[in-house]
Amino acid sequence: MKRVMKNIIAGAIVLAAAGSVLGLSMLPNPVEVEQVVKKEISQNITESGLIEADEPVTVYAPISGKLAQVTSGVNDVINTGDILAMYDLADAEERYNKAELNAAYYEDGYIAALKENEDYIEKAENAKSESNSLNVKYDEIVDRMNEISAAYNANRSTLNQSIQKIEGEISNIEKNLSSESSKLANEATNYEESQKKLENLGTDIDSLNVKIEESKELIESYQDEMAKCGSDSPAYSSYKVLMESEKKNLTSLKNERDEKKGEKENLELQIDQTIANKETTEGSVEGLETDLADKKKVLSSTSLQATMSQQYEEYMKLSKELDVINNEWDASLEEQKAAEDKILSDTKLKQYEDSAALAKAEQESAQKDLEIARQGIKASISGTIIDKLVDKGAVTEMGTPLFVIQPSSGYKASILLSREELDRVKAGQKAKVKIGDKSYNGQVSDIGQIASSDSEGEPRVRVVVSLDDENANPTIGIGAQIEIMSNIKKTTLSISEKAVHSDDKSEYVYVLNDGMAEKRIVTTGTTDNGYTIITNGITENDTIITTEINSDDEGKKLRVKK
Repeated sequence: MKRVMKNIIAGAIVLAAAGSVLGLSMLPNPVEVEQVVKKEISQNITESGLIEADEPVTVYAPISGKLAQVTSGVNDVINTGDILAMYDLADAEERYNKAELNAAYYEDGYIAALKENEDYIEKAENAKSESNSLNVKYDEIVDRMNEISAAYNANRSTLNQSIQKIEGEISNIEKNLSSESSKLANEATNYEESQKKLENLGTDIDSLNVKIEESKELIESYQDEMAKCGSDSPAYSSYKVLMESEKKNLTSLKNERDEKKGEKENLELQIDQTIANKETTEGSVEGLETDLADKKKVLSSTSLQATMSQQYEEYMKLSKELDVINNEWDASLEEQKAAEDKILSDTKLKQYEDSAALAKAEQESAQKDLEIARQGIKASISGTIIDKLVDKGAVTEMGTPLFVIQPSSGYKASILLSREELDRVKAGQKAKVKIGDKSYNGQVSDIGQIASSDSEGEPRVRVVVSLDDENANPTIGIGAQIEIMSNIKKTTLSISEKAVHSDDKSEYVYVLNDGMAEKRIVTTGTTDNGYTIITNGITENDTIITTEINSDDEGKKLRVKK
């Protein structure tokens, strides 16, 4: 009896459990929902684009010469400093040897010119010293002759007065000659100094002209940079400040150049006046020398009339000595002038020095070329060789393109934006670049100035986002998803991003309508912090299903999770 009761109880429990299961299976599926509300959403821009990198870099021949080896080819991956090709050293060594001999030749020529110049300077000084010594002797003999004349003409007052008058005239002429000679020397010195100043002013003016051209080019570069920037950008203001400052500098340079030109014109007038003064003084010196010679002849003739016997013989001897001294004096002056004429000017010596310096510079250049040839042609950057323009044995000139390298740096992503999207983009805005499962941070680095048409004929502007990650190494040319973070926010209808579904034809959501799932086609905007803008397809306060369901659930009764 007890066993029967147990069986009955067990059966009841089974039936109860089965009923419970059947009851639960008949309940609607539970789903999570949310109300459509208006939210403030950032107007981020998300578009598909392509990965790019820095522009290819061309490796040029650093010197002229023949290539003995080409060690790298297309698709080779190289690092900075890798050897790409080697020069044939024979030509470089021959050029260096010739340049070395040429430098030695001009250096020897410069040293010889200096030595020869020193010799002529010494000869001119010795001749001048000899001339001065003869002048002293001449004065001594003249003094003695004057004594003889005075002693033997004491009683001939008229003749003595004539002699004294002539001697006085000779003395005055000699004083005037000394004064005019000093004046002539001063004029010559003033002329040389003025010429040097004129050369310096010419150099200063040339230097200022170069600075003026550089300033103009700098102003143009600022204007070009300003043209690339928006007028309300910080960069535009910075370049404008720099340009205004450089304009002031340009004005200052022009004023300084005009002042130098004025000084130069005044100095040229002074030089012309100095030349005129010098010519006048030279004429005066020549006239005084002629007068002095004439007066001395008169003096000699007058003194001769008063001499006799022994005094006459002494007088004649002294007169002959005067003739000898005059001849020696003339010879000394000619020797001095000849030596001075052969003394090289500073300009000529500078030419010798410049020739030696130029030959030395050519030697150093040839030596540098030889060192470069020995080192070979090296890669200036790391990357992949995409073009090889020369082969072994090629003879190249300096600057000849040899290789083209695609750098493994400067990665960026480019997208095409419409006018409406472009209004929300500025240089420097943060961005994210997604390539498959990888995501990189970046910022807007360039906004195109010219639009182009897309595949549908709509105008689009190219925008470039540079990657911040220095270690990024994406594949160039691959597609990427780019999201530009906009600072513009908009209050609009929005729902959770997970509630939005899509297929090949459209985007859609499921609305809970009278407890059943209803599919609605929607038009979406940007997404921010997990919420997506809905511009068409639903209204405020619609109840949106956020739980993952599918088309099989359409029209079914659903219940909201508590």
